[in-house]
Amino acid sequence: MSEEIKKGKWWHNLQPVMELNGKTIGIIGYGNIGKRVRKIAEAFEMNVIVNTGNPAGKEYFTDLEDLLKKSDIVTL
Repeated sequence: MSEEIKKGKWWHNLQPVMELNGKTIGIIGYGNIGKRVRKIAEAFEMNVIVNTGNPAGKEYFTDLEDLLKKSDIVTL
């Protein structure tokens, strides 16, 4: 692989890239890392839904089953 990179052929080995804009990311857990992931996802104009044990009334919190059904990407 490193020889291909040096030759400029690295892009042939990549999987198709998914457009993140408009996709839904489900974040399980909402500690410091989950909050940072939310900010990054919003910068990519993604829809964010969160499942956590302490929802605190935010509009993007949902139950786990709903999160798994609606998410294009799930992160822990």
